[in-house]
Amino acid sequence: MSPSSVIGVEITTAPQLSPVDVSSIVSSIDDSTSLFRQLRGLGNVISVGDCGRSTVNLSQFLSCLGLTVQETATLTATYTLTKTFSTGYRSMTVLGCTPSAFPYVKCPVTNSTSVSTDDVVVIWETVENPETTEDPTTDYPQYFFRTCTFNLDTSSPTYPSHLVDSSDQIVQPTLQNGVRTITLAANQLVTVACEGSGNALTATGVQFNSGKCASSGTSLQVGTQNLGYGSLGCNSVVKETIKETGTCSSTGTKIEIGWQVSTTFINQITICHVESNDNTLYAIDTIYGANVAADDKQNERPSFRKGNYYTGVDVDTAYSQDGQLITVSEIVGSSTLGAQYIDVSKSYYFARGHLAPDADFIDAGSQDATYYYINAAPQWQSFNNGNWKALEAGSRNLAISRNIDLVVYTGTYEVLTLANVNGVQKPIYLAQDTNNNNVLPVPKYYWKVVHDPATNKATAFIGINNPHLSSVSGADVFCSDVCSQIGWMSWTNRFDIPKGYMFCCTAAALHNVVPHAPNLGSIGLLV
Repeated sequence: MSPSSVIGVEITTAPQLSPVDVSSIVSSIDDSTSLFRQLRGLGNVISVGDCGRSTVNLSQFLSCLGLTVQETATLTATYTLTKTFSTGYRSMTVLGCTPSAFPYVKCPVTNSTSVSTDDVVVIWETVENPETTEDPTTDYPQYFFRTCTFNLDTSSPTYPSHLVDSSDQIVQPTLQNGVRTITLAANQLVTVACEGSGNALTATGVQFNSGKCASSGTSLQVGTQNLGYGSLGCNSVVKETIKETGTCSSTGTKIEIGWQVSTTFINQITICHVESNDNTLYAIDTIYGANVAADDKQNERPSFRKGNYYTGVDVDTAYSQDGQLITVSEIVGSSTLGAQYIDVSKSYYFARGHLAPDADFIDAGSQDATYYYINAAPQWQSFNNGNWKALEAGSRNLAISRNIDLVVYTGTYEVLTLANVNGVQKPIYLAQDTNNNNVLPVPKYYWKVVHDPATNKATAFIGINNPHLSSVSGADVFCSDVCSQIGWMSWTNRFDIPKGYMFCCTAAALHNVVPHAPNLGSIGLLV
């Protein structure tokens, strides 16, 4: 009777009885992609509250949960019939069921053990207590869905494909007992995608393939083949698509990084980039709390790429430590002073500071897609690896601990200045273009807005990108600092200037100062 995995638990009252022939029962239990997406990462258990008590059939039950109906499976079950005696009660198990009064499961009175349990099982708790006259508490049943389960840690191909569900979302793994696992519903349909020009699924030679969770529970039916996860590899690594989709702010180009699956584009990151001075104002991404802990930690980092941007600029040289030293020395008018500012021994050099960080994403292809210069800005390494790194990790931990999806906006503001040999503050840029215009500005501030759309609450975090400040003035902290109210985020020392002095605002307060920060309205703090 043991099913392959527990997907949901429904709390309801005792079942009703009905003399129904189990062998003739076929349900329209509709496994939906939406259902399984909501259940993933919840310890494989969903608490449905009053939905189970106020609905009389499966469609109403799913509707109450806000879920959609898409596929069909067969329902079988067991339940426990409880009889109460004057000296206590005994429980006996009855097998078989029908969903005709779901979730109040009507089942035949039989103790047959020959009932098929391939797809869904309902198990009522058995109780035996002859010493009490209390009524038994039947606070189950449990609904078990047979699934296709793929262990990514033991069977991943060299170049994994993307499995794309019917909602045009890439199916991502969850962490199950420390194992990265992809779970599909019984009979769930997916597209097996090998994105990128000339790429294809090795097993079929076709780029986009229809797949279905096979009855074996360990493979996908792709055409006439049943393929285990290790056989769902592409000829080469999946390749993202970058496209311009409009304008942003007053001078920026809206750029999306994502995945072209046949005629459908799946967005991963939205970027606002000003091409005239090679400055990215912000990037937007989503942290999926049910999945982010199952990220691919073995993926090797690729080099940053220009794409179709930064024309006339050698960005790699500009970001090199030698290049930084030369540029900063020229700006401040002294190689000696320049060497004090660019001091590698103290981590005083500019890193390629990810805006949408690779660790926010799960699969290797999506992580690699973050490595574009349009998704980065110059950030002092002491800050990048200090309080900013802690904020990125804290945001992911919040999503994981609360099992929520967070929309994260990360951006830059103003240009860093450093004193030259005459004590005059000079704006810092890492390069000049072919027309001798300053490009690649170093931000004075980095900011991040962490937004929970489900509750419509958000918190804005701001870090000062200057380890050479002797102190932080009141003018530098441009909003009322509310960090003390944000219980989910902590730093060893958020006032450590080399590690990045941090302060917090409401989202509205940040937008009032930084016009290209998101305008979410006067919403509450995410605490």
